[in-house]
This record gives sequence, structure tokens and C-alpha cells, in this order.
Amino acid sequence: MRTGFATMPTRGPRSRGSGRFVSPGAALVLTGVLCAGGCVSARDGVEPVDQPVAAGEGVIAVSPFTPVRIRVHPLTHWSRDERGRPTIEAHLELFDRWGHTVKGAGLVRFELASPGAAGIGATPPPGAGERPDLRWEVDMRDPAVASQGHYDHVTRTFLVTLLVADESDWGRRKRLRVSFTTLDQRTLSDELTLEP
Repeated sequence: MRTGFATMPTRGPRSRGSGRFVSPGAALVLTGVLCAGGCVSARDGVEPVDQPVAAGEGVIAVSPFTPVRIRVHPLTHWSRDERGRPTIEAHLELFDRWGHTVKGAGLVRFELASPGAAGIGATPPPGAGERPDLRWEVDMRDPAVASQGHYDHVTRTFLVTLLVADESDWGRRKRLRVSFTTLDQRTLSDELTLEP
């Protein structure tokens, strides 16, 4: 009498004395081989999305996980680089339509604004009563650049270090505005007040 794994006859019901059995592993392999000709894997024919197609085709494929909202994360702060130069460490968080954080590719524009007549403590419409003191543009349209060059896995944000050219603009109460233009030309924006 056999013990252990159940066995399966190779032909019809087991006949007395045939003794030919197939182990469960072999049966699984046999099923896979037989199915290979007609089964379609979930990976067959799936093209990468969320990347621009070749120039001239005029179509950009977009994933359902494409960013629809951006947030200047509260981790954003005044800092100094390793050479002591004044910087802003900007943390950007992208969200899909379900509110989950996602990666994304696009063109990022930053503006650092001084408070205007409306005062930074008030809540005027975005940009009202302010003038941009400094501007930066970061090209993250290449997903490899965005992911490898700026994505911080610990905070799940894009980290961009902005060099502040004029020391007098650094460390004061300012408003950092960010606009992120996605690959399908939608513009997402947010702002954060940087405290001294």
C-alpha cells in the first residue's frame, strides 16, 4: 500500500497490476504543458503605460494610477547643503484618483514668493498679492530620472533640493508654490508656507 501524496492514474481507472501512477507535481507540469498552447498569461501583450509614446504618434497612454493631485509635503523645509549653501528641501507627494501615493513623471515648476499686501497669514487666492522671488524648473518627464534621481523610498515623496541663490531670501517666511505638468499635459498645483 502506498502512503504520502495522492497519486493519479495515467489512463482510466487503475487496473489491477498496472502500477503506473503520476505524482501531483508531474500532473501539474503536464497540465501546464497542455495549457501552454491555448492559455494566455496576464503578462502577454501588456504594454507599459504612463510613459510617452514615440514622437510623432500623437498619443500618450495614461495609467489609471496617473497622478491627479499633488501636495507639498510638510517635511519641506529650509536647509543647507554639504557646502553650507542655503537650500530648500522640497518634498512632493503625488496621489492617484483613489487618494493613494503614486510615482509620476512630469515637469515641475517651483516659485518662492514673498508675502504681499494681503499678508501671508491671510488666505488670499493662490498667488494674489505676491511676487515670485525665485523660480526653479525640474524636468522629471523621464520616469527613470524621476524615480531614480528624486524619489525617496522612506518618505514616499519626490525630494528636490532647491538652491537659494540669494542668502537674503533664505530662512524667512515665504510661500513655496509648485506646479506639476503631467505627461498628458494636466497641471497639478499646491503651495506651502515655509516658516523661518
